Amino acid sequence: MKISPVAVAAVSALAGGTFFVGSILQKLSSEVDDLQRQVKVLSGSSSSSSFSSSTEAEPRALQRNNPKKLNEIVAETCTGPCALSYAKDFGAIGDGETDDTAAIKKAIEFAAKNIKEEGVSGGTVILGPGVFRTTDTLNVPGGVTLQGQGYGSDPTEELYASGGSFISYCGEKYAVKATGDGAALRNFALYDSYLIEKGCTMEAQGGILVEADSITTESVSVSRVLVHKFETGTALELSAKNGGIISHSVFDDLKIIDAKVGINISALDENSYVISNRFHDGVIKTDKNTMEYAIYAEGLAHRRVDDIQFWSTSIIPDITAMAHVYIKGEGTNLNLQRVRIEGPGMLEANAGGLPRPLVVIEEESSRNIMNGILEPTNVQALLSRNPGIDFVTPKWVGVSSSEVNMFDNAPFHSVNQKDIASWELTGPDDYEITKQPDSEKLYPDHNVILIEVPENDMITLQPKNELPLNQAEASYTFGVYAKSDIPNSIVALDCRQDEVKSIGHSGGGGWEFIGLSAFNQNYWALADAEAKNPCPAFEISGEVEITAPTFAYGEVKVIPGADLVSSSGAAFFGPLAFGTAMINLPAPGEPGAEDGELTLTNEGNIFKIKARPDNEVPRTIQSINKSNADWFKEGTLVTLLFEQEGTRVEHSEDIKLLGEEDFVASKVATLTLLAEAEGKLTEVTRNTLSLD
Repeated sequence: MKISPVAVAAVSALAGGTFFVGSILQKLSSEVDDLQRQVKVLSGSSSSSSFSSSTEAEPRALQRNNPKKLNEIVAETCTGPCALSYAKDFGAIGDGETDDTAAIKKAIEFAAKNIKEEGVSGGTVILGPGVFRTTDTLNVPGGVTLQGQGYGSDPTEELYASGGSFISYCGEKYAVKATGDGAALRNFALYDSYLIEKGCTMEAQGGILVEADSITTESVSVSRVLVHKFETGTALELSAKNGGIISHSVFDDLKIIDAKVGINISALDENSYVISNRFHDGVIKTDKNTMEYAIYAEGLAHRRVDDIQFWSTSIIPDITAMAHVYIKGEGTNLNLQRVRIEGPGMLEANAGGLPRPLVVIEEESSRNIMNGILEPTNVQALLSRNPGIDFVTPKWVGVSSSEVNMFDNAPFHSVNQKDIASWELTGPDDYEITKQPDSEKLYPDHNVILIEVPENDMITLQPKNELPLNQAEASYTFGVYAKSDIPNSIVALDCRQDEVKSIGHSGGGGWEFIGLSAFNQNYWALADAEAKNPCPAFEISGEVEITAPTFAYGEVKVIPGADLVSSSGAAFFGPLAFGTAMINLPAPGEPGAEDGELTLTNEGNIFKIKARPDNEVPRTIQSINKSNADWFKEGTLVTLLFEQEGTRVEHSEDIKLLGEEDFVASKVATLTLLAEAEGKLTEVTRNTLSLD
């Protein structure tokens, strides 16, 4: 029982010996009289002079259904918005058979009225125990709360005989609609009776709709509500349209079981927003195969669906047709903190028994934050736009940054049709490698390469050089960014533990990080065990684009590139390796053959100038990369190693040689040049040693 502030004040006054005791007791007596009058009204025995003769003679059931009498009761008993309205006082039965729609609507309208101030609504409608059958949408306006007494201990039985408050909906629209600031739904279960109850053949659009159509809807509250069996519609939809805004709403302990779509969040035009809403401690689940999405979020313009937070939410359907979480739209983002996303059925959900991603984030979406548990598949996303994704799972790797990428030639420089410098490809030799245009780059200075492997063949890509040993870390993490339209076209594996493989590419056509964390055997091995270097590798089949491979000890993915070198300086503790490329001199008739131009790939420092069988006459070089303007960065050292004796480099405007003396290659000859502005090169040193 709530203790009146006046009563508290009276006790305090008595304790303090104040002279205002009589005044306080008079106020307390007035409150008691008001309470007695309300009790008499609710019991049907009021003696108020305003309606005593008619009310006493009229049966109470008729009073409940007589709006005029109800208004008189409100005027007599409420000094502001009426606090509580019991649905059964308005004719609701709650037996699961009687249509209670009209009665509950009357109770809601009654609660929404304010006697003293027009346009301001407020009040609570109480659903007692029972099953309240409805056939049309219950519209809950701003300031009104629709409240039950819970949904019992076993609310998912078809009989719903657990003693709670249940709304059984048989209709084509949404069962409940909340609009306006401060609308609230609490402590009841809502279920779709389609195909459950005899005679209900209408497929519902959904369970709960929170809508802002040309208005702002703030501070909606949904607490401890179960939404069940909306298998042809959406359990909960947040929809903003025609310039509407839904914000600062809270959904606590929302349980969704068996729906076509669990939660749909959408801003349907560029002037509408769904922003800064919170979900806490909810669950979305089903054991059936009827759910398409557990959570679907889409904004039709930049950041129209933004800052939607899910805290400690379990998203655990066994299987979904598209994804457990699907995010679409420019700047659309969700913040999933300490969530659990699981779906055993997703492991073999795609055609051919291949895995389906649990989370799909389309490329235009950005700034999504996700952490918690993810099993058993992966996230399909452009992680460079979503760096805050970091789930705990051994089969997918988040993007928390570490220190150093330990792969040699991670940018994939010096690529030809069959080879990648510092990388080894094994398997059938009928594959092809193509460097993609710079416009395709995912990370600056990291080439994207396309590897095409014939159908039914498979090759393995792994580093040529052994990675360093480390006995301090229990695991190591590696992977590569990949894009493909073919499911499972690339997987990561540890070739020393070939049974340990990552989830393959989904085939969704977007960039995905394909990687895994593997045990570092040197950490776990006995003291006298033979040390084993890590053996990261990738199995590739079909067509797949890859870029920016990374390796690091520990359980986090590193950023592409390395932090050992910066614009402020560099420190090296070991040998310094330079990129090396093989270059053919142009054959007669090829570009550059007549005007003495040599074309070098701007991806290394040392170039081996190969002799050609048709180069019987030594070539003359007068310029480098002049026609394509692919100049070396100023300050770059370029060393040319010549195989063919007699090859001449002439002093010119483009190549300035020491003493203006031409360079003529001997059998073992090198020429080192320094790149200047606008593609000019200046000799630093030469070696024309003869072995004769």
